[in-house]
Amino acid sequence: MDIAEDLGALQLFNEKSAELRASRFVQMATHEDAGFSIHFGADKPLTVVRTGPDDEALRAFVLTFRLFIQDNEPCSVRNIAHVYERLDVPAERKTLVALARADLNTYLDAATFIAVGKDETRLTRRRIMDVFVYGTLAHNKKEKRIVLDSWRGALGMWPIIYNELVQIVMRCLQIFAWLEKTNIQTLEDLKSLLPQVPLPTGPLP
Repeated sequence: MDIAEDLGALQLFNEKSAELRASRFVQMATHEDAGFSIHFGADKPLTVVRTGPDDEALRAFVLTFRLFIQDNEPCSVRNIAHVYERLDVPAERKTLVALARADLNTYLDAATFIAVGKDETRLTRRRIMDVFVYGTLAHNKKEKRIVLDSWRGALGMWPIIYNELVQIVMRCLQIFAWLEKTNIQTLEDLKSLLPQVPLPTGPLP
């Protein structure tokens, strides 16, 4: 890729990150009542109630969110890290971007408290995210759709897993926001090399 494509990828990342922050999904996820509650009693069945983003908000959110996790997209986190490997920016910045990507992967690969199936294997955050995104929201892969349907049918588990997904993507957004600030600085530093690349305006996120 040439520098025009590299800087264009940084700007695309920033535009899409800003779209996610302004989404209805984020508004609902950050509401003070968002979360889940468990109700049970001697003469009452176990029920779990979730408050937060609805299916429509999640579906709209994922259409943009997937751009950051699919490596065929120029603004995926992986591809942005590769852009920084090529750009003429301070070594410390390259290292910090690589660390941000590594931190994101470590976070996603860690197990949650949620155990499902006969062997009660704890789900990783990446597994939850992949099943939701590729089981129904952005794609419709049969294997993941079957898993998603099994979660829906597990007593009391669906609201808990759904809420965990919300927490996962909100943490991803925090890392995206840091990268967005870093991209703004990089675009400013390199604007003399490519003045035709429009720079973002307004306050930092």
